[in-house]
Amino acid sequence: MHELFPRNIAFMMILDQNGPIGWKVANSLYGENTREGKKWVYDHLMAILQGRVGRVIGGMKQILNKRKKLKSGQKKALRETIKYFENHRQWMRYDEYLASGYPIGSGVVESTCGHTVKKRMEGTGRRWSIKGAESTLLLRSVYTSNDWDAYWENHRQQEQKRQYGKILPLLACSDDFSKNKAA
Repeated sequence: MHELFPRNIAFMMILDQNGPIGWKVANSLYGENTREGKKWVYDHLMAILQGRVGRVIGGMKQILNKRKKLKSGQKKALRETIKYFENHRQWMRYDEYLASGYPIGSGVVESTCGHTVKKRMEGTGRRWSIKGAESTLLLRSVYTSNDWDAYWENHRQQEQKRQYGKILPLLACSDDFSKNKAA
């Protein structure tokens, strides 16, 4: 994933906590919508949120290896969930994410997409080039993040440097030059 982003951009990858709860296992072991299944999911979700993903994986492995009368569907659900947790464990550090104030569900991102992207980009007669869409979304994101004033101050400074970068140091020296000429 790191190859998708420039090296100077810091980012945090977080697996949506709604995905890995383990409903597949709970439903296969206890039946759909049962009290036992809901309790199993709740207990395992709490463990995952407290940073105990390894224990959850270990517990599922014990069920898989020690329960004698598991049906093939139950074994399959356990194996798939164990594999999923093991493959995504590095993005399931929810205790750390919560302590840092990061959102752990995709609802915030989905809402942002609807509010920031869809609301601005879709509409009757709207057609966008990729460059135009990117520029518009950049400004929309800056605006909805309440960074508008800071963005424009930075933009002004960058434009000034780009257009007059070589001239500005000379202007600072011009007072000295004019004083010498008058003398």
